[in-house]
Amino acid sequence: MTEGSGPAQDPTTPEPAQTEPVMSPAESASPPPMAPPPIAPPPPIAPPVAWSAPAPAAAATPASGGRSTLAAVAGILMLVLGVLGAIIGILIVLGGAILGSLGFQFLQDNSNVPGTAAGFIGGFVAFVGIIVVLYSIAYIVGGIGVLRTREWGRVMGIVLGIISGLVWLAGLSGDRGGVIFALVMLLVHVYIVVVLAIRWREPVRAFA
Repeated sequence: MTEGSGPAQDPTTPEPAQTEPVMSPAESASPPPMAPPPIAPPPPIAPPVAWSAPAPAAAATPASGGRSTLAAVAGILMLVLGVLGAIIGILIVLGGAILGSLGFQFLQDNSNVPGTAAGFIGGFVAFVGIIVVLYSIAYIVGGIGVLRTREWGRVMGIVLGIISGLVWLAGLSGDRGGVIFALVMLLVHVYIVVVLAIRWREPVRAFA
């Protein structure tokens, strides 16, 4: 051992053990760091859609309103004609009944018609009166249907107007007074048919 040198290290002396760092209680209680969430892949890009022309708009059909005023007048005319026709028909039935039951002797004395023929004539007249009454009732029912804006009333008015118009058209071949009356009735029925066929509903005005 030389002078001036430090003490010799004994090779048998163990080296001091390296101590691990001591963690504080707060650090030991903290949870381990969480792993970052996975990054979601970007959404797929939709393929481009080819442009298509818009569908053409359907042609707007004009809406129809309620029953027109002209149609209401036609319905009132049908009611008036029906009531007058029913009254006339009832009178014809009564006349036929009187002719059939009480006119035997009158016909035998003035026209040499036997009683059985008189009864036949009276029955035929009463039958015609019944037809007139039924026809007039159809007018009344059709007029009520028109005033209540029923399609069946409109159809009845057109059919009855055409039939009656043809009858009054044939009546134009009579005398002057009968021609004037037949012409007036013909024009009334032409009005009923035309209005119910063309101006049944009021047109709806479009607002600007």
